[in-house]
Amino acid sequence: MKPLALIAGILGFGFVWAGCSEKEPKTPPAQQPLALRFTIQRPIPKAMETPLEAPRPYFPPQMVKKIEIPKKTAPPPPPKPNITAKLPASPLPKTEKGYYFVKKGENLLTIAAHQNVYGDPLKWTALLHHNFDQLVYMPPQKGFAEQELPKGIKLKILTPVDIKENGEKRRPYAWVVNVASLNASKPLDPLAYKLIQKGYCVYISRANVKGADWYRLRVGFFQDQTSAKAAMAEIMTLVKFDDMWLTKINPTEFNEYAGLFKAS
Repeated sequence: MKPLALIAGILGFGFVWAGCSEKEPKTPPAQQPLALRFTIQRPIPKAMETPLEAPRPYFPPQMVKKIEIPKKTAPPPPPKPNITAKLPASPLPKTEKGYYFVKKGENLLTIAAHQNVYGDPLKWTALLHHNFDQLVYMPPQKGFAEQELPKGIKLKILTPVDIKENGEKRRPYAWVVNVASLNASKPLDPLAYKLIQKGYCVYISRANVKGADWYRLRVGFFQDQTSAKAAMAEIMTLVKFDDMWLTKINPTEFNEYAGLFKAS
C-alpha cells in the first residue's frame, strides 16, 4: 500500500509543476460571468395602519371636564292664540223693567210661561191685551197663541208690583161672564182675539169637572150682576155662543187673574 501511495504523490506533484511552468497566454481567455448566488428572502409584509377611529387626544385627568348632554325632550306646544281678545264681546240680552224682548222661536204661550213674566202659558191673553197694536197683523186663527213672533220686538208686561196694585183696585169687581167652556184651549184663540180687540179683559182658566179638564174663556171684571149681564148681552152680538152664563168668582181665581189688567 505504501509504494502505491508514494507513486500517486509523485505523479500529482509533477502535474502541478508542469502547469505552473507554462508561459502566460498573450490574450486572456474570455472570462465567464461570475454567477453570484444569494439566498432570496421574501420581504415580510408590513401591516398597514388603518385605524378604525381617529386617535383621541390625551388630556390629564385634571383637565378633563365632564360635559352633560341634555336629554332630548319634545318641544313645548306653541301658545294658543288669544282668540277671545280679538272677538267682540257678545251683547248682553236686552232687559228693561216692564218689557220683554222676544227671542227667536218664541210665541205668546212660551213667553207667558216664563217665571219672570206670568208663569202660566194660558195667561198669553194678558200679553195680547197690552200689546195688541204690535200683534194686530197676525191672523186670528186656531192656535194663534202658538204662532212665532218676530225676534226682537218689545212687549209690554206687568210687573208683580203692577199686578198687586191692579188686584187691590179691582177688589170689589168679582163678577165675570163665562163666554165658552171647551176641553181644549186652541179653539178658544180666535174668540179671545176678537174680544181683546174690542177692549175686554179676557182670561182663560182651567177647571176639572168630574175628572175631565175644561178651559173656560171668561170676561171680567164687573162690580155686580147687573153690569155683568149688560156686558154679556153685548158679547153675544159679537160671538156665536148662546150658552154663556154669569158667575161671581172665588178669591183664589180673582187673585190669579184680576191683577193682569190695568184698573181704571
